[in-house]
Amino acid sequence: MKNFSLLLACFLVFLNAKSYAAEIRDPTCAIYVPKAANKEILDLYHVAFEKLREKGYTPEEIANPERRFAKGTLYLTLEKRLHGKGLYPPCLVAIKFKKMTDTVPAAKDKILYEYEARRAFPRVTREGGSRCRMAARDAFAFAPLCSKELPIPAPDF
Repeated sequence: MKNFSLLLACFLVFLNAKSYAAEIRDPTCAIYVPKAANKEILDLYHVAFEKLREKGYTPEEIANPERRFAKGTLYLTLEKRLHGKGLYPPCLVAIKFKKMTDTVPAAKDKILYEYEARRAFPRVTREGGSRCRMAARDAFAFAPLCSKELPIPAPDF
């Protein structure tokens, strides 16, 4: 019975994960993260920077939202919601890795990776600090690795 429940749990996890590339190739592996809007979400940004470094990215914070970038630049969107009712609502953390199609981030940008993680435990605080940090770690668990794609040099004739 234990084996069946373990297989069922693994199947549900893989069913929830969408099919994305296991690796993103980029010449710099730089990924831009917008500046934290408030102190409540600041802890999640610390987790995001830590996990991005583990996956081989070079995270950089965007302080100026009107800044222009090169086409094809990678960036991350991070969203936190306390989802549900009750004294200790579950925390939902959604992340998206996107690639810019223009010089500024837009809604039409290509999504390279997307994942939502929901955590209901531990119930330490009503604001969900520990629940949200754990959900952020869960969201980055299946994130693709980054490998530096070196440009092919022109042949010398």
